[in-house]
Amino acid sequence: MERTLEEAVYVNSPSPCSDISTQTDDTYFTGWSDDSRQPLDKIQKPIPIRKPTKTANPKVHQCLFCSKTFTRKYDLSRHVRTHTGDKPYECPHCRKAFFRTDGRTRHFQIEVSCRNSPEVFALRRE
Repeated sequence: MERTLEEAVYVNSPSPCSDISTQTDDTYFTGWSDDSRQPLDKIQKPIPIRKPTKTANPKVHQCLFCSKTFTRKYDLSRHVRTHTGDKPYECPHCRKAFFRTDGRTRHFQIEVSCRNSPEVFALRRE
């Protein structure tokens, strides 16, 4: 039996087969009703289910100077350097010291004399 488009069932959702820019109706074809004369009720789009968020790690590492807390021990040790003034990362060519390795790396990129020095080349090979 040949069915017509009027007997089709539509629901509120964009059509996967049509061009959205020319679409005037936000419904799409879902099938035929059991009784070809009676279309099924319109079905709403399902509500998306959210993934549960990660449970946050407790901040157990606390700074002795300012009571700030951190989840990782390394983050605490890096933070403590702001209080103590310790600069453990040094340029082997000009002896300029840095709080963090990324500061030293940026120094190597900016300072041409340090970048091209044999001391820095040796440091990069390690």
